[in-house]
Amino acid sequence: EFHPRYQEELVLEFCKKHDINFMGYSPFGQGDLLHNPTICKISEKHGVKPANVLIQWSIQRDVTCIPRTSKPERIRENMCYSSFMLDADDLHQMALLNDNHKFCWDPNRVV
Repeated sequence: EFHPRYQEELVLEFCKKHDINFMGYSPFGQGDLLHNPTICKISEKHGVKPANVLIQWSIQRDVTCIPRTSKPERIRENMCYSSFMLDADDLHQMALLNDNHKFCWDPNRVV
């Protein structure tokens, strides 16, 4: 799992150091991050959808990102990530969202 609220910096650094491709699961935080005020503000600034901001954020961090959808219109929308770049302020604002929140299963809670 990898998204602005769960950034896994140590794992990402390890993967980069050892030339391992890091793939982020659940880049939209199971849809929750599509309504996050910070993400929405950045998306308005660039004239794109919140999903595009989240995909671009992953790509600019060298993280492979495969968003899950079965809707053709969303597949097309998700391909527009490369039409813009997040600037340093955008990246900083997104870094501040990291609170280690997992939307998917948490291995620490497995009995």
